[in-house]
Amino acid sequence: MTSQYRSAVHQVTLKLEHFSEVGLLKYDKALALSASLRIYDDTYDWQNDLKNAHKDDDSFQRLKRYCAWLIRGKDPLPTELKSWTADYLDEVFTPPIRSKGAPRTGSDVSMVLGQLVASVARDFSLTPTRNDETKEKLSACDAVAEAILTFNKNKETKNKIKSGSYVSLKLKYFSYKAKSVVK
Repeated sequence: MTSQYRSAVHQVTLKLEHFSEVGLLKYDKALALSASLRIYDDTYDWQNDLKNAHKDDDSFQRLKRYCAWLIRGKDPLPTELKSWTADYLDEVFTPPIRSKGAPRTGSDVSMVLGQLVASVARDFSLTPTRNDETKEKLSACDAVAEAILTFNKNKETKNKIKSGSYVSLKLKYFSYKAKSVVK
């Protein structure tokens, strides 16, 4: 194994520990759902969703997540969104009921792991994935998988990362790449 690959595994293990310490891993599904709702897109029209949030569940979900994103990012909420958020928290209105189809879950995308694979590939000059039959397993997905195994060794079951195999990371990476608005 190359020293570059070893360095990648070491750095990813440190990042996973840091992500765990600051609580980032628990937000992975929320980030994925928000990305699938396209709230991070420059073309997102929150004013339109504000007009429709009382009657359309998709508008309500997008607007709710957009407000959370602005608050967490320390960006100021526009006055209209402050009022809407306060009304929602005070239960002044009832959220609309989803009328059609299953709700989006975002569970098929892992923003954290997908972005981690992409950054390891870029920062350590590794290919993101490899041919499954390759004997030398030195891709970014392999490095992240090895780091997850190391990370999981001393964790309680509830704190372990479940996607620790090359195949699952490869699928998460491609899903992330296809659905991510964060390039």
